[in-house]
Amino acid sequence: LGDQLALTPVFREIRRREPLEKITLLGSNRAALWEHNPHLRGGTKDNGQEIHTTYDENFDESSLPRRYGRQCGVELLDDTPEIFLTREEKAAAHLLEPALDIHRRVAMDAGANAPNRRWPFERWSELALALKKAGWEVIETGHCDEPHRRPIEHTTSYLDKLYVRQSAA
Repeated sequence: LGDQLALTPVFREIRRREPLEKITLLGSNRAALWEHNPHLRGGTKDNGQEIHTTYDENFDESSLPRRYGRQCGVELLDDTPEIFLTREEKAAAHLLEPALDIHRRVAMDAGANAPNRRWPFERWSELALALKKAGWEVIETGHCDEPHRRPIEHTTSYLDKLYVRQSAA
């Protein structure tokens, strides 16, 4: 999920530079992430250029979006990832737990398909406890369909209860 979210500033910059360019995303297994993204809509010009991004766990860059931007031939003015939610999605999120201060909530998803990208669960629990002690409400999102997956201690679990867009809201 994070790798794909890191592409959103790249599409934003391509759209800013080439407002008429048609942008088509292929190969995403997280189609819901891209719903309502204005940078992927419209565009009538097709220059025929195909851009491929690859992930290399050995890269030494602090900003994955900037790395993807360079692979796509664009320098990013802003590397902040975005997800575009509808009013209805935002409203539904506030109905979930209206008593919580949403400005002090953080979500964690310990899932990773590649074994070399998994952080030990003990570390997730330590992080959750530290955040909780600092006054944050820590929720866990994601799915339990991964064989290595188990709930993180010190979190309110929403495992298998929220989709990607609901988690973002």
